[in-house]
Order: sequence, then structure tokens, then C-alpha cells
Amino acid sequence: MGLEIRHNRAENFHENTQFRRIALNLKQLFISKGWDGLLLGNPESEIFSRFRADAILLYNHGLLIIDLKDYQGKINLPVRDDEFTINKWYLETENDKFRLEIKGASFINPFIQLKSYRQVMYEVISNNIILNSNVDPSRVAAVNIFSGPIQLSRETPRNVPFYVITQESDLANFLYDYNSPNTYSDESSTALKQIFSAPIWEEHIENNNEEIHENKIHEIDDDLETEFNLFLGSDESEILVLDSMNYSQRDEWVRYIYSRVGNYNIPQTETWTHSSRIREKIKKRSRIATHSLYNTIYGGKTQVEDTKEIGVEEDINSENEEEDHQVVIPLKSDLEIDKRAVIILHEAHLVTRSLNESELFRFGSGRLLEDLLNFMSLGKTKRKLVCIGDPFFLSYGKEKESALGVQTLSSLFDGKIRHYRQVPNELNLEGKDLLRTKLALSINNNIFNDLQYKWEEKNLVNVDKSKVLNLLREWFTTILDSEPSNALLVYKNDDAKTTNLWIKENCLNNSKELSKGDLLLINNNVTIADDTGFGEVTRLFNGMYVTIIEILDLHQEPIYFKKANQNIILEFVKLKVKCLSLENKPETEVWLYNNYFTSNGNLSKEEQIAFLMFTNVRITKFKKENDFSESIEYTRFVQDTQYTVLKKEINEYKIKFEKGERVKTKLEELELELRKLERKYKRKYHQRIVLQVSKEDPLLNSIKANYGWCITVHKSVGSLFEKVVINAKQGDNNGITNESYYRWLYSGVSSSISNAYIINPQEISQLKDCQFEDLVDDIWIEVEAVKNNSFELDKYEIPFIFEGKINSSLLLNTKAAICIFSEFIEKHGFILEQTTRSGDYLSKATFSTPENNYNLVMVFNNNGKGTITSIRPEKVKSDFLDSIERASSHVWLNSINKKEEISFPVDFRKKRYEKWISDSHAIGAIMNLIESHSYQDIFIYSINLSKIKFRVNYDLKGFFTKITVLSKTGNEVSNNLKNLLFYGD
Repeated sequence: MGLEIRHNRAENFHENTQFRRIALNLKQLFISKGWDGLLLGNPESEIFSRFRADAILLYNHGLLIIDLKDYQGKINLPVRDDEFTINKWYLETENDKFRLEIKGASFINPFIQLKSYRQVMYEVISNNIILNSNVDPSRVAAVNIFSGPIQLSRETPRNVPFYVITQESDLANFLYDYNSPNTYSDESSTALKQIFSAPIWEEHIENNNEEIHENKIHEIDDDLETEFNLFLGSDESEILVLDSMNYSQRDEWVRYIYSRVGNYNIPQTETWTHSSRIREKIKKRSRIATHSLYNTIYGGKTQVEDTKEIGVEEDINSENEEEDHQVVIPLKSDLEIDKRAVIILHEAHLVTRSLNESELFRFGSGRLLEDLLNFMSLGKTKRKLVCIGDPFFLSYGKEKESALGVQTLSSLFDGKIRHYRQVPNELNLEGKDLLRTKLALSINNNIFNDLQYKWEEKNLVNVDKSKVLNLLREWFTTILDSEPSNALLVYKNDDAKTTNLWIKENCLNNSKELSKGDLLLINNNVTIADDTGFGEVTRLFNGMYVTIIEILDLHQEPIYFKKANQNIILEFVKLKVKCLSLENKPETEVWLYNNYFTSNGNLSKEEQIAFLMFTNVRITKFKKENDFSESIEYTRFVQDTQYTVLKKEINEYKIKFEKGERVKTKLEELELELRKLERKYKRKYHQRIVLQVSKEDPLLNSIKANYGWCITVHKSVGSLFEKVVINAKQGDNNGITNESYYRWLYSGVSSSISNAYIINPQEISQLKDCQFEDLVDDIWIEVEAVKNNSFELDKYEIPFIFEGKINSSLLLNTKAAICIFSEFIEKHGFILEQTTRSGDYLSKATFSTPENNYNLVMVFNNNGKGTITSIRPEKVKSDFLDSIERASSHVWLNSINKKEEISFPVDFRKKRYEKWISDSHAIGAIMNLIESHSYQDIFIYSINLSKIKFRVNYDLKGFFTKITVLSKTGNEVSNNLKNLLFYGD
């Protein structure tokens, strides 16, 4: 088999190129060693979003979590073993010995980063039946692969097992030497691919010389009304993408399109959205009628998908073969949609092409966005699609693969795409609106280095624990009779459960047990049949709320594990509930899957297996009561033309075989074909039974629910509450300087109509973890300020006032430099007295000083070819330093080969540098940027007669990492500078 390579393209170019180098080398290594393996690059999972490793490698000798680092040089690791896991790492470059901090994403060092990913992988393995059976999570290795070449200052400590630092050139040796109980298997590989979906990696991108489509993404600037008219009036399929942070604006766009379509004789216009849950949320806030995508595009003739790998021979003789197949709900026919219809996809940010499927069911390809575009047949018809949504919100899948992602759409559709985004603007905003806009700008600019709260009592309030508890008592002391208008939002389900139990005990006073009056939030879709014959079927969708009226019954199903010789008890509670999310709030009876409820959704692997076994038991029981031989599928099987032909031929060949003719092989081939045909109809029979039982069996159709007062931010997506409390702290192991956290916080704050109360606000500054280092003596070294300058002129005429003082033996550039220097410094009371030449490389100029009792001697050095390279005082009083530096700078500014003017940065540094300069002016000081290089800038700060030169180091993630004093006139100015730079942070 060799190495299977899958990869999600990373945002950064260097990450993709490093992965490509490693993948190519590993492919050849696996071929030469005869190894099998799976390499997942940039693995992503909606369920395990905290896992952000660069790669996963499963092969014959282990399972590895890999983080790639594009560094070379000497890596200085913490000296002591007990510091290895908590202190910073540094890279020392060979050329200038400059130290660069090596971080691990938002973690202090790469080891902590991989340790966090290992903990998440432990959850991945524990929650997956197959991986838990095949992989020992404690033996999963964490590997940092540096591009190299690198040198380590020390070996990794022995008290951190299963962690390795290596480089690309040594990777093959490491993989050969490494060995653990975790070995490659097809089952484990398939499980990992299902959890961390990624497309096949393209080793070579070939140009097939086909016609290259021009870029048809058209960005709309301001004239949106004209673009609406052009879009609706076009005679071709097009996509219009409209982005806005404001849900009222999004709703207004929907209404506007409906008001305009009549002008263009468009025969059909409909609004679709992600699901029934979101449909109800839109209807509640805007009264706009929408249709669920799942109900609209899926539900054609059901298929059965073989979950086995292509190329693996089927066991035709298997008795239970149909149970190994996944039921696929295919796309409907599009005949009911006019060929010129305009379809509006509302809240389009929730619709992605990310894979979503269960063990038993899959809708279409499992990729909702792709199925939508296939269903609409854009390009083959004249239909148009309008995608309206919020580009900064969380989604049900990868946000960059949503229906608002124009690059994603362009890869799926060849026609024209018009795109309009309301650019976030923080001017004249305050409180919650300002916070949302700042978060959106960070996401839009892909830089996460600044998160500050400007509290506003009207809508953004900083609260402590006591205030939160008071709010909970105010909101939830009585039993709710409608959907909650307020909510507490957290990150983890476990935190939500803790708070919900507190609400039960302290607000409702009804104990920790499931009780009358409890509010439940449903996490699945269920159909509750009416068993009286007088009512209607009740459908409850994911995201709906119910309150418990009465607890009716308890039912337990023991599931026996033969190998473990134990029973797992599946428990179901029958409830009478009021459906708060449905019109008229009907009452109904429903079963609650209590294992899910008590475990807060974190079912053990034994419970997961037990429920699958229980499902099979119910299906098998139904099959015994409704045998295949009595089914409609069997009738169709025996009526199939192929069946008739095969039966006839088989009977004929049986007669020949009984007569002794050599037809055994042909007879077996015909019988095999008949079994294949029978298998086809048994699959159809099986999928119909699965669908029927899953809808009609009351226990399999039980609700999966949690308490609903406090929920996670992810669960709140699509909802609007009047007021929300947000616990802004996700946990100690979660970083906040990343897009994931910003989207999470943005979504939580956006779910409130009026007030957002923030507890545990997490603030981020560009100076976070920035060091201020001052190790220099109290002396201003002038040569440092000018050592990189040079002065040269083509021609120069000596001013009349200096003719008698300029020595004729001086070089042209020396004469010019002394005159220009003298002209400037005379304004400060210094008078040129005489000049002398001291060899080929040095000349001196003597000045009388304002005090008239001291002579200033300035030295002008040249490089032997006549170019002035430095200007410095031979000896000087500190009182004269400022005048001398200004005069020297004036000389350099008049050179024909002077340095190019320093360009002021326009990236994240601009706002911070402007603040520093402005704060300096406010106290009568001056700060100037004098040099700018990659990853570092150099400033001079002057106040009164004191000055200091300092270097500011920064990284590509938008953080200032270190401020180093290079020279100074005293300690007082150093302290003054430190206070100014860090003021407000």
C-alpha cells in the first residue's frame, strides 16, 4: 500500500513547502522500507477544534503528532530539566548571534504546544471505538521537525518521554529507529480520516494546457444597488455573496431582493437556510419564511453506500453483509425548481463543504455546500444563488469553506461571482459594537495581537462572580414558559453542566436530579408519532427547548459484552414535556436517552458500542417480524428481468452438470451473479428498515439533551438572546491569540441583542510578554549613531565666511562636511576656529564653545577614497551632545548618497509607533525611527538633554518580543522610556 498522503492547505506558504519536502521524502522512504502509513497534513476537526498540529503520521512503528518549525541555527533549550517544560526557547543565528524566541503557536515553547495536542489526541482516541481498541494513547509520540540544519544546546530530558526534536535531514533515521506498540492498520487509518478529513495531497500540479478561466470574482465597492440590478438582469448563472456583521442588514437584503425580482420576470424566488433549527431562529427574529436545506435538497431514492475501501473484494456469502453499509440519503430531483429561479441562502456562513456524516447515515456526499451547488445545476441552467451571511461567525465546519468563501465557491463554480463585504469600521463606536468590530477587523486582517475592552454600561459590562450569580437568580428563578430570552455562554460542556446544576439548586430549588420544571436543550432531530390516532406527528429539531412537565417512566436495556463478561446499562427516561420552541407550545411525551444526558454528551466507548448493538438488536427484531422474503424489495427482486434470465440459465446449467457435462465453473459464475443481484435488493431492504426503525422506534428516536439555561457558545450559533453572560476564559490550555478564539468571542457577543456581560475578560496586548533589557553603561556612544552613514558630494563651493579657516590640503568631501556641520552648529553658539589634516583617513575641526573657556574638537573620518564615514567628537561635555548630533544628522541629509528615507511601517506597528511618538510629544520629548529592518526597528528618544537609543524586536504574529537599550546618557532616561513604552499595557 505504501504511504497515503492527505493535506489541507495551510495559510502560510512556508508551512506548505515544508510539508511538501517532508511528504516527498517520506513517500520514497516508505517504498524502500515496505512500510504502510497515513500522513495527514494540517489535520482539522470540527469536534476537536483545539487540535492544531501540523501533521499526523500513522505507520508500522507508531502514531506521531508532528509540528513543523522553519528554523535553522543553534537552539538554546532551558538548561535545567525542571525548566524545560515552562521556560522559553531561543534560536541563535550564526551570522549576528541574534536571539529569536521560538514559540509554539500561542504557547510559551514548542514542547508545551505539542503536549496540549497530545492531550487532545488522548480524547480523540478515547472517544473513538476503533482507535480506542487499536491505539495506546499514552504511547503517542510528539515530534518537532525543524527545517534545519540545527544544533541543540542540550538533549531533551528523560522525564519527557515520547517527545523528540529532530530535523528534516534526520527524519528517516528517527522513523527507522523509533518503535512503539501503536502500529498501522486499515481500521485505524480510516478512523483518523473520518475524524480529520482532508483531500488527497497533490504531489504534482500539472498544466494540461486547457483554457484557463479568467478570474471571475468581482469585488463590489460601493454601488450595491447597481450590482443588484446587473446580477438579477444577467441571463447567466451567477453567485452573489453579501457579507455583513449586522443581522438586520442581512434580513433587509433578503427583503430587497424579493422586492426587485418582479422587475426581471424571475419566475421563482425562495430563501433556504442551513437547517430547520436555523429556519426557526430566522423566522422568530424577522418573520422571513425560509426552507431547511436538508428538507429541500435531500430525500431522493435512497442508496446504500459500501463503507469498505474500493478494491476490497466483497464477501458475497456473508449472512449479515448489508449491516456493513452506510445509508445515503441522496439529492432530490430539481424538477420543482425553475430553470431561472433565484435562490437566497440566508445565514450562508453556516453552510460549508466540510464533511459531516454519522456511522449509519450520510446526506448526499456529506458536504452540504457542494451538494447545494450540484442540486442547483448552476452553469447548466440560468439559476442564480445569493449567499448572505456574517463572515466572522462560527460555522458548522471550517469557516474558510463556507458559502461566503469566494475562493471556495470559485473552485466549485466556473461562472461569475460578485462579492460585497461591509468593511468593519470602528469609528464612532463604543461598547459591544466596538468590541465586535475590533474582533472582526482582526479576523479580516488575520492578526490577533490586540484585544481590549472599552466597557460601556449600556451594552458591554465587566462583571464579577457575585454579579453573575445575581443575574442568574434574576433570570431563572421561575420555570420558563417560553424560550429563554437570556443565557449564560461558556466554552466547555462540563462548565455548562456545573452552572446548570447550580441554577437548579439555587434558583429553582429542585435538587441536582432531573426534575419537573427543568429546561432542556435538544441536540438531535426526533419524530414523535401520535399513538392516539387523533393528534399529529411532533417534530423536534436540534436547538429546540422543552420544559419537563412530568417524569413518567424509566426503562433500562442491559447490553451484554461477552468478551468483558459485563453488562452495560442503557437507560431511557420517559418525559411529558412542553415544546417551548413550537407554535402554541404543545405538550407531548418523549423518551430521553439518559446516558447521554448524565454524561453531558461524553459517552464512554462502551456506551457507544452498546448503543450500536442495541440499534442492531432493534433492527434485527424488526427484520424477523418483517422478513425479506415478504418485503416489497423481495417482490422487486424476483420481478427483475436479470433475475428471470439468471434463474433460467442456472436451471439449464444444473441439468447439464447433472448429466456430467463440464460446466461447473460457468454454473458457479451464474450463481454468483444471482447472489450479487440478491445482495443489491437486500441492501435496499436493509436501508429502508434502518430508516423506518430509526423514525418509528421510540427508544431509538429518543432525544439527546442537556440542560438549557447555560450553554456553549457553539450551541448558541444562530440564536439571539436579549442578554447574555459570557465566561471569556476557555481554559488554561487554550490559547487566545488566534482566529479560533476571536471567532468564538465574536459569536458569543453577537448573540446578544442588548447587554453582553463579560466575566473573566482575556485581554491581549502587542507588548504581551515583551522584555525590556537595559544592560549598557551610562554613556552615549556617538559613533553608534553614525557608523552606517556616509557623506559624498560631486562638487562644493566653500562659503566665504569659512575660506580662511578651511585647510587647503583637506579632501573635497571633508571640506564640504566641515562647512555644512559648521553652518548648522553656529546657530547654537559654536564657532569654527581652524581645521587640520591628520593623515589620509582623518581630519579635525576645532570650535570655540558658547562658554568660551572650552574648545570642541570634531573628528571627520573618511574611507581613503574621500567618502566621509563618521563624524564624532574627540572629547565633549554632555551638555553639547544634542547640538552635535543634530549638526551631524544635517550633514548626512545633504549627501548625494544619503540613506533612503526610513519608511514608516504600515502594518500592526504603525498604530503603536504613532502612540509612542505622540506620548513623547505630550511630555516635551522627541522619538524618531532611524532604522528599520526585518523583525527589528531602531529608535532614538530624547528628553531635555538626555537621550537613549533602543531596538524593538517583533514577530510576524504582530507582537513586540523584546526592547533592548543600545546606548544611553543615564539610567533616568531609561526608566522614563520604559514607563512611556509600556504605559497602558
